[in-house]
Amino acid sequence: MATIIHHGGDCYEVQATNGYRPDGKRRRVSRRVHGTMRDAQALAVRLDLEMGGNPALGSGATLDGYFEGVFMASHADLDPKTLANYRTIWRLHVSPRFGSRPIAEPSPAEVQTWVSSMTRGNAVHAAKLLRSVLRDAWYMGLLPSEPMRRPLRYPKAACGKLDVWDGSEVLYALSRLNGHRLLPLVAVMVGAGLRRSEAMALRWEDVTFSPGYARMTIARGAHAEDGSTKNPESVRTVAVMEPFASILAECRGEGPICPMTMARAAKVWRNLFEGAVESEDGRRSRPAGPLHGMRYIPMKQLRATNTTLMHEAGVPDTTLSMVHGHTDVRTDYRHYIAPTSTAADTAAKMLQSFMMDAEPRQFRAVSGE
Repeated sequence: MATIIHHGGDCYEVQATNGYRPDGKRRRVSRRVHGTMRDAQALAVRLDLEMGGNPALGSGATLDGYFEGVFMASHADLDPKTLANYRTIWRLHVSPRFGSRPIAEPSPAEVQTWVSSMTRGNAVHAAKLLRSVLRDAWYMGLLPSEPMRRPLRYPKAACGKLDVWDGSEVLYALSRLNGHRLLPLVAVMVGAGLRRSEAMALRWEDVTFSPGYARMTIARGAHAEDGSTKNPESVRTVAVMEPFASILAECRGEGPICPMTMARAAKVWRNLFEGAVESEDGRRSRPAGPLHGMRYIPMKQLRATNTTLMHEAGVPDTTLSMVHGHTDVRTDYRHYIAPTSTAADTAAKMLQSFMMDAEPRQFRAVSGE
């Protein structure tokens, strides 16, 4: 097994030892490399291969062995949840097809057949992981050329309906939730377009108030164990105005704005829409939720509601993307913007206004020859 010694700056020494020479001394190879730790790791893998010292990378090395013995080991600094997702995707989708094979690029036709056999979501994630592992092996000099450069045709995604509330439904829900413990969470998700994880991680000390106005700093997320955000663009400051600012000012407290787990908050949210429940013995009766009778939408669609309402209000696409912490303006159109129940009426009224301003013209009939 090769070891890496950092001599300072960009200088690394890689030592590999395995077996014995004919004179009884240990077989030892030592080389230096100038670059990054990644370059030193690549040299360590090559030396291990040359000396057969790494059981995962011996003469019978497989993609399964490389994935666990090298790829995952070199990415140990990633979030534990990310590493767990990598292992799950590899075990379920990649390993059954390619795991027992030698470290080599599968043929493009075989990869395309494999991708076409899965749903779009699984295909995208599995192909991305396989490409990353093979590129890692290419970077370390184990493949002659950069792998999987040909584009893939992914299965068509199933079109699910995106449910959002219109403005009147939002106002009704806010009035019905007056005094409820989920009201601040709903206000920041609909009023500021925060992700559910960002809203759950938001604390009252992150919010500053002015009359009819509130500003909140988003610098943490509940989805990560270390509290980091989803991407660099997620670190941002967002503004909230009426009617949401007054609601937050009235609910102001200390600590998290929603002091419960994400799973608990989702369960409480579903209960808001349920009717009254009474057991036969009458001991476990429960009144109807304050939002009973309203059209149910999942809690995560409160962010999509904000995006849709801002889009209908005429907010520019680039501003929408910035406010919501997206790296691509197309993300809003793909996953967050949906027509509300009043969008068709608004469009018809705009066409009516345009037609009323148009002036009729006289056309002279042209006789054919």
